[in-house]
Amino acid sequence: MARRDQLRMLILDAICDDYENVDQTILRHVAEGGLTVARHEVVEELTRTVEDGLATAHLLSSTEPCCTELEGMPRIDEVEETPATYFYITDKGRGLLLPRQRQLCAIEEAAGCWEDEDHPELADGSDAWVRQMRDQSEIRCHRLEEQRES
Repeated sequence: MARRDQLRMLILDAICDDYENVDQTILRHVAEGGLTVARHEVVEELTRTVEDGLATAHLLSSTEPCCTELEGMPRIDEVEETPATYFYITDKGRGLLLPRQRQLCAIEEAAGCWEDEDHPELADGSDAWVRQMRDQSEIRCHRLEEQRES
């Protein structure tokens, strides 16, 4: 997966179940996901995510109206002293994220089910096994060609 796609998926994962602020949550979630990025990179990808209809921007407040959806992406070039701009996933974004989450769950559930002793042919590694299979295939092809020629 390309770095930009990985960043997008981590952002969507961060905002999939609650309104989240870039500096309070999203940056930390991306870092915990194993990606080292600068704040401006997260803001740029978040901007593309909003423009692509995968997320929406909101102003949250303790007074009425408590939540106001913003048109497009607001300027958040600098850290907000009092966080007010938050992001939330859209149905379109959830449709992109859910298959990935299911895949990760399946991988986690399958962890440890492979036993090396059940697959002695891979003792030297999968590269060696694939190379051996290809060599055997080439030998068979040569034999067939020799038989045809005789």
